[in-house]
This record gives sequence, structure tokens and C-alpha cells, in this order.
Amino acid sequence: MTKYLSAMMIALMLIFNLPTSFANEEQISVNLISQSHVWITDRPNISFVIEDASGNTISNAEVEISKSALLGRSAIRSIIAKPNSVDYKRIFETTTLTQNENQYTLTLPGPRLKFSGAGTYALRITVYVRGEAKKLTSFISFLPESIRLNNLNVATVLPMVVNSGLTPDNLVLNDKAANSFLNKAGLNSVLNSGKAMQNVTWLLDSDTLRLAQSISTNQAITMPENHDLSEEQISGAQTWLDKLPKYVNSVNTYVLPTGNVNTVALKDSGHNRLAKFSILDSQYVSDFLAGISLKKITIAPKGDYSDAGFTWLNSQQISFNLLNSKAYPAKSSTYTPNAVVRDGAGAVAPVVDQYASALFTDAISSATNAGMYQAAFAGDLLITSLEQPGVQRFIVLKPDTNRDGITNQKFRNTVSSLSAPWIKQVSLAKFKDSKVGSRVRNQVVNRISNTAKNLMNLTHETKRNLASLIAGATEETQIDFAILRLANSSADEKTQIQLHTQIRDYLDRLNGAVRIMSSGTVVFPSESAKVPITIRNDLSVPIEIGIVTSGLPAVRVLPQSVDDMQIAPGRRKSIEIPTRLIGTDTAYLQLQIVDLNGKRIGNPILIQVSSSAYAQAAAWVIGAAFALLLLFAIRNTLKRLRATRDGSQENMKL
Repeated sequence: MTKYLSAMMIALMLIFNLPTSFANEEQISVNLISQSHVWITDRPNISFVIEDASGNTISNAEVEISKSALLGRSAIRSIIAKPNSVDYKRIFETTTLTQNENQYTLTLPGPRLKFSGAGTYALRITVYVRGEAKKLTSFISFLPESIRLNNLNVATVLPMVVNSGLTPDNLVLNDKAANSFLNKAGLNSVLNSGKAMQNVTWLLDSDTLRLAQSISTNQAITMPENHDLSEEQISGAQTWLDKLPKYVNSVNTYVLPTGNVNTVALKDSGHNRLAKFSILDSQYVSDFLAGISLKKITIAPKGDYSDAGFTWLNSQQISFNLLNSKAYPAKSSTYTPNAVVRDGAGAVAPVVDQYASALFTDAISSATNAGMYQAAFAGDLLITSLEQPGVQRFIVLKPDTNRDGITNQKFRNTVSSLSAPWIKQVSLAKFKDSKVGSRVRNQVVNRISNTAKNLMNLTHETKRNLASLIAGATEETQIDFAILRLANSSADEKTQIQLHTQIRDYLDRLNGAVRIMSSGTVVFPSESAKVPITIRNDLSVPIEIGIVTSGLPAVRVLPQSVDDMQIAPGRRKSIEIPTRLIGTDTAYLQLQIVDLNGKRIGNPILIQVSSSAYAQAAAWVIGAAFALLLLFAIRNTLKRLRATRDGSQENMKL
């Protein structure tokens, strides 16, 4: 009955063209791709590009603007989270939209914009799809030509760094790492857009360079399962490698520790040698860039180091440390001070503006509403400039270039914000010419996670156990890099889990690289026999080892000693061990591989041994006894027959 009524209701709705809740209509999804102007000094027309991802048609649109300029930098994030947190007034509505497949262009006549003064204003765009209103948020920054501001000195830092992209044996960790250099995306976009910027500051590290080289040589991708690289991934990495020496220079290029690792935390965890090596490994980048000399800096993972950490870094010839406003916030909430501080060792250091940098990151990488973040980024810079219009200030921008979704178009649209007339683009080194800002210090202690630290200890233990076999070999270097990569605290959680999995698998393979392959049971045909075994060497170098033999129990299993032996890389060697076995019960021959110093390599193995010699002796005894019994039986039978015959002959004589 219920099914019948439901069917009737649907039929009636279809007849009268009524909407039905039973139909699964596709969810309407609209995004603001870009806008032609994010800041203006006059009133030009503004075009908005809106994408309808659900494949519907946008019929008409309305545009509203906030009644007054936004107060304070925090207002931008507040409006992104809650667009209705300000009052709007309607300024324009139209049914004229230009369609290009699933994208629509809406043009707002500039004269309709009625600003109450200089500043950043919120825009609310309402589009109608199938009669349903969908609202989009954006911003527009306005500075009348009559107003003159002291230029805001903006230093843009572009890291070309992939956080954890390689396994210990230099295979590509995952698809995310392999996609980092795609043409027109990822670090290629960073390189292309940064080249067009004024006074951009580049950050490089050796492990990202190694990753690009691994991809370009068609190494496999390990996660989620082993598979080949695509031609697109290989081409992108090679393009990046070809362009890199042409685009960067020694003046505005700095090199980070290997893999962007937390050097101070690495040192504090007992890996002082590797912490120093991570800094010295900058030579790898210099050699690739035709031997140019590069200055060394670090990025504090949480915005700060301990006082002792700063002192140690200074002793390693670090030019300066890049800190973060999260650890060095402004003392006053009404204005943004210079992004320059004195660190825990008293040295002057630049501070990244985390707020503007986060908007920069969203603008170049956001999968939805990238246009909103581009306009928000420009708006934040104008609000910062207007905080103290008569004071010249210095700020540092460092977007997260390791994000997915970075494209040439989004990056170019965002970079255009930095050409605003109230901004002067300067190099990072200019922080030394600025006054120390009015900031507090929230001291942060950097530590490596317990999971990573435990795995580091396991890795170090493996290296110590195999030290005599892998000294100077590829495996020794691979273990060092495994520890270094574990010290990267910038990688996302999924990447860290995948890296940890790969390192554990690598250690398992390494611990089993030199092993005795034989197992099972050997039956001795006599009291003494030879036990055959095979030893395999999967290391990249030849090895010299010995084998310690012993019996369990020792009074019954008596093996001879085995001479030391050499085994070539990737080969195996078979030998026989003369052994004496006493008794018939099962026993064991224990074998332990050792280096030439007697240090154990891997775990001992047990081969079960038993003897058939005593069983054969028992069979002979039983056989002999049976033969004797048979002889006695025959003898007795013959005696009875003889006795019977003799009795018959006597009776015949009678």
C-alpha cells in the first residue's frame, strides 16, 4: 500500500511539474575562479570568473559590497568563515553572463562601486542556478590616487622544497612527491612565477634536488604500491632541473639543511654528526648550480629554537634563521610591527608573517574559490599598509609551496597583488636594514616525535650491527639519509606514516641481507656426516664473514669449525659442515654469522639433525638374533627327525 501511494505521489508531481524530494538531483557547486582586479586606485570594470562544477546553468547574478571598509586584518578571515558578519548594500544585478562551457564571466561596472574611503571591502556575489541562490565571497581593495602611503617593504620567500619525497634507497615515496614537478603545476609554477617577480628570494635543499633527479631517471613510485612513473611526471621533473640553473642566482638564493630537517632537534636527539652533515650537504646544491656558493639558513619548524639551539646554529656558519610570527607575535594588536627580531642568541633574524603567508598559500593552491583568497591576500596587504600609513615597514611572505593544487594561473593571479602601488618588493636580505620590530617571544622547544625517534634508534642500531660490513658502502649512506628524513617535522601526517613504513621495510631487508638460507632437518646415515648450508649476500659490497657452529645439546652434536669466507655482492656461497652426532634422539646444529671481529650478524638459525646409524645397528642385532633362533629351530627339527629315524631302525631289528 505504501509503495502504491509513493508511486501515485511521484506521478502527480510529474504531471503538475512539481519538485519531488524523491529525485536525487546533483548538488549545486559554484566556485569563484578569479577576478580581473583585486586592488584598484580608480573605478575600472571588474570581471569575475565563476565555475559551476555541477554542470548546471547560471541564470542571473547580484553583487553586494560591505557598507564600510574592513577594520583590522582579522576581519578578512572572519568574513571568509562567516560572510554575513558585515552589513552589505546591493550595487549591481544582471542577467548578462558570458558562458564558456562550465565557466561564467560576470562584469561589474566600476562606477557602481561606492566606497566610503580607502581600504578593503567585502564583496558578496549571489548567483542563481535552477532558481536556487548560491552565494560567493570576495574582496576589493581601494586606494584613491590622492592618498600617499609609505611603501610596505615586502620580501617574498619561495621555498622549492618537497617535504619527504624519497625512501632510504632513493625511490620516489608517493604520487604526491612524483607530482611535485608537473609542467604548469607544483614547483614548476613556483619557478615560473617567481622568475617574473622582483627581488624574489629562493630556498632550496639537496633532497628536493635528489627527488627531481630520481623522477627524471624513471625511478619507481613505492606508495601506495610499486608502480612506474608517468611520462608527464618524468618530463616535469626534467623541465624543472633544466630551468633551475637559469632562474636562480647566488645573490637571492639560500640553501636549507637536507630535507628541510629540524637540525636542532636532530642534534638534541643524539645525532650531532648527522645534524652537522645536513647543513654541510648544501654543497650538493652548489655543485649542481655550476659550483656557485650559496648562503645557508634554516626555517624554525615552530617559529623558534631554544637559546642553546640558536648558539649551536651560529657555530655552523648559518647566515640567519627564518622565524615565524606565531612564536614572535606583535606586542600591539592595532598594527603590524617590522618583521625583524633578535633571536635567543641575540642575532637579528627575519620573521615570516604567518597570517598573510597563509592567505598567499590558499590563493595559489585552493581547489575551490581561489579567486576569493587572491582578493583576500591583496586586501590583507592594504590593511597592513593602512595600519601606520606614515611608517615604512618590512614584512616577510613565505607561502607553503609544498601544497597540492598549485598552478601557473593561480600563482600569476596572486603575484599580481604584489604590484600594488603601496608595495615595494625587496629581497629577504633587506631585513638587516630594518629596525627590530616590537614583538614578544613565545619560546618554543622543538622535539622529534617519539615515533620518529624510536625508528631513528632502530635505524642507528641496524647501522651499528652491520658497521663492519657496510663501511663506505651505499647502505651506510642510505641509513644516514633515513635518519635525516625522519627528522623532517614539516611533512603531513600521511606522508610521515608512509615514510615510516618504507624505512621499516628497508631495515627488515637490510637486517636480512646477509643470511643463512638453509633450514629443515638433516638425517645422518652414520654417526658422522656433512651438513650442507648456503649463505646469501644481498648487500652492494663483498663481505668477509665467519660462521660460529655449536650443538644443542653440545655433548651430542659436535660440529667442526668453519673457515672465514668471502661472498661477492648479490651472490651466494654453499659449504658443508662436518658434524658428529651421538645418540638417536633429535638434536640441533646452531649456526651464527659473525664478522671478522666476532660480532654477530643477524639471528642464529637451527638445523634439526637426527641419525639413522643406531637404527641400522639395531636392525642387524635383531636380524642376527632371528637368524640364531632360526638355526636353533632347524637344529632342533633335525635332531627330532634323526631321533625318529634311529627309533624306527631299532624296531625293525627286533
